[in-house]
Amino acid sequence: MAKKPLISIIIPVYNAENYIKECLNSLTSQTYENIEILCTDDCSTDNSASIIEELMKKDSRIKLFKHETNSGPATARNTGLDRASGEYIMFCDNDDTYTPNMCEKMLNAIINENVDIVTCRANVINADFDKPQVEYVNSQPFGKYFLCNKIMPCVNVLLWNKIFKKSIIDKYEIRFPDGLSSEDDVFCIEYLAVAKDYFGIYEELYNYKLRKSSYTYQLGRKNLGKKKYDKIEVLKIIYYFLEKNNIIEKCLDFYRVVVGREITYLFEYNRSFFIRREIIKRYNKFIKNTVLKNEPISLELRVILERFLKCYWF
Repeated sequence: MAKKPLISIIIPVYNAENYIKECLNSLTSQTYENIEILCTDDCSTDNSASIIEELMKKDSRIKLFKHETNSGPATARNTGLDRASGEYIMFCDNDDTYTPNMCEKMLNAIINENVDIVTCRANVINADFDKPQVEYVNSQPFGKYFLCNKIMPCVNVLLWNKIFKKSIIDKYEIRFPDGLSSEDDVFCIEYLAVAKDYFGIYEELYNYKLRKSSYTYQLGRKNLGKKKYDKIEVLKIIYYFLEKNNIIEKCLDFYRVVVGREITYLFEYNRSFFIRREIIKRYNKFIKNTVLKNEPISLELRVILERFLKCYWF
């Protein structure tokens, strides 16, 4: 009988023929071998799927699932989650790589430290972005912490620098919202809200190619115009998740910080005064039916609005 994979590594794949072989080779050569590698090809128009199929012949731990229609990274990751059999879940972007001992160190940390989530730092390669964005990649606390309202906002919402427990993902039915941008925000924030404790590794175990031509970056920027209000939907999804699991009061301060961050992001990429006004209108309309109804503009959000809207309230 085949040994059950302890770690499931999920990779959404789209037009990655120049990178996917290096990515998969970094996973199959891990010092910790009890893994499965779940690739979902999201209707690539290049040779990505063929390259994966060739590598599958050499390593049975690699599995390939093919979408019939292009659905985006959220759906691709959900396909991987639905088929994962490991006790732990990790993610990798199709143009990035793991250092040889990443799985081993992440697994040892989550077991030995007896926590629900572990993060690590990343080696940022070809960083053609400004300094704040590069710093964000490695922004998280190091050491062991209880996940309270003070610590949760300090953990970034990147997927690929973390190891998660599948039991928690399944218990709370945490998935990526299909059709929305910022799907990784939803997944990570919901997981942090129900996890108990955290451990951060200072070592750079992930090699991150921060490129403006990457799949996730291009898709995100492409959607900024036609999906400019997605983050309001993201805030709704997260709120209802907290409410459903009876932890909204416990996580309310954390949620307020999330609101500030998400709307700041929207304002930064939508310079139109009228779009910004619509963003606030949609947010205020939503919170009228929540425990936030008596504070339509939180302190964090008021600071943001004062900077962007110059004290015009809507």
